[in-house]
Amino acid sequence: MSKTCYIESFRSGFVLDVPEASDKKGVQIIQYPCNFRFNQKWILKKVDENNGCGYYTIKNAKSGLYLDIKG
Repeated sequence: MSKTCYIESFRSGFVLDVPEASDKKGVQIIQYPCNFRFNQKWILKKVDENNGCGYYTIKNAKSGLYLDIKG
């Protein structure tokens, strides 16, 4: 089951945003005031559960690209 949502920082009150609604791989995600556009919407899909902790993929609703950590 997947869920579409905005991911908001408790501290800043801003949401995760794909700058300029880019669909290019490797673009750096930013925090930005919520404007309710698809470049700020994310699809969370639970992929595994281990000892009660859930693991999710996070995909941008507009670009279809997944959130990843560089490194």
